[in-house]
Amino acid sequence: MAYAKVLCHICGVSFKIGRIRTAQEPRNAAWAPWALPTTYPNSFVEHNGEFNQSCPPETACMYEHIASLGCKDDNGYSGHEISVKEMRFCQTAQCLVWKPRNGTFEPLPDDEEFEKDGDFFLSGLTDHMPSRDYGNPEMTPPRHGCDAADAEYVMWDENAIYEYAMPFHPACLEVYKRATLRPHGKVNVNSLSSFWSLEAHYNLFYHFPRDPNLRHCMEQWWCHRNGTEYLVANLLFMSKLDDILEAALDRSSDFSPHQRAFRVLGPGTGGGAYDPFGLLPVELQYEIFDYLPSRDIASLRLTSRVFSKLPVTYFQKLLLREMPWLREAWPTAADPGQPIPYSKWTTMTAHEAKLTWDEEGLELAKLSDYVEIVRKEMPELAQPLKGPSSDGVGR
Repeated sequence: MAYAKVLCHICGVSFKIGRIRTAQEPRNAAWAPWALPTTYPNSFVEHNGEFNQSCPPETACMYEHIASLGCKDDNGYSGHEISVKEMRFCQTAQCLVWKPRNGTFEPLPDDEEFEKDGDFFLSGLTDHMPSRDYGNPEMTPPRHGCDAADAEYVMWDENAIYEYAMPFHPACLEVYKRATLRPHGKVNVNSLSSFWSLEAHYNLFYHFPRDPNLRHCMEQWWCHRNGTEYLVANLLFMSKLDDILEAALDRSSDFSPHQRAFRVLGPGTGGGAYDPFGLLPVELQYEIFDYLPSRDIASLRLTSRVFSKLPVTYFQKLLLREMPWLREAWPTAADPGQPIPYSKWTTMTAHEAKLTWDEEGLELAKLSDYVEIVRKEMPELAQPLKGPSSDGVGR
């Protein structure tokens, strides 16, 4: 039976992404589109397709294809072009699931605000999105009784729309959440679910104006074309951006965000003895800056010393204006000085979520045993003492 792909409904990219390692990388830096990044499969075969004669016939051991510079193999992205860290979570999926129609939904302690008030809740995670012909993906941890979700970017049966769940990369939802926070002040999931309902038709999905390179990669299996590595890169945890931001940090003990962003100009520069800009109130100076790009502001420090006195705090406003995609700099409504933290779902794979879930389950079992011992040994406390919830704390 042919593979019937399921795509992220937000970005349109497949969850079945492969990687071909370089000769300098360990074996677990390579994986096939149908295998998990946490384990290494004998996935890639040399182009002649011959089996390795040194392996016993029953093992069907195959040569591994190692990426060289300029590798053109489209079965996976070359390790020379994108790192393992940059591809982290590219196979991890989550779903928006309809709440029960009978009104029996019970909130969990770790529900986000839109889950409490809206029509959908978040499922757990999966690192393996199967073909729709082979059943639904198992979600870890099971949330609100959902341990498997009918993940679909197309609603094939209009009479069963409440049985479908919208699949997405957790990072894609996080970007959407932040995009809606800016104009609305809260996460508007209803707009996203309406977009899914209106566009969940095969032809409409493929004609929606997404990244133009998607059309070149959307074959039955994802075609890993050179130059499209950015489509599968992690949107939130960008290692190279981290290096840039780290280089811009000032860790000196006397640093203050209210100090000047530029060095003090020496004598003979900055407009001479008479500087008309110096006569303007600070508010009007900032008004002028609001009409100028950062390059012009930086250049004007050679014209007027006023422009060399800009505090570091002003550049957050400039950064948000010129680089709105730099979501890490966006302030929160409650605390404008602090960035918005990422959802916990963006920081783990399903495998890692399962380990956390199992550990929490073990702790809950220990707590239940303790409660039972106290009930037997101290019956006078039995009435007020309650055991842990079957759903578990924080699940």
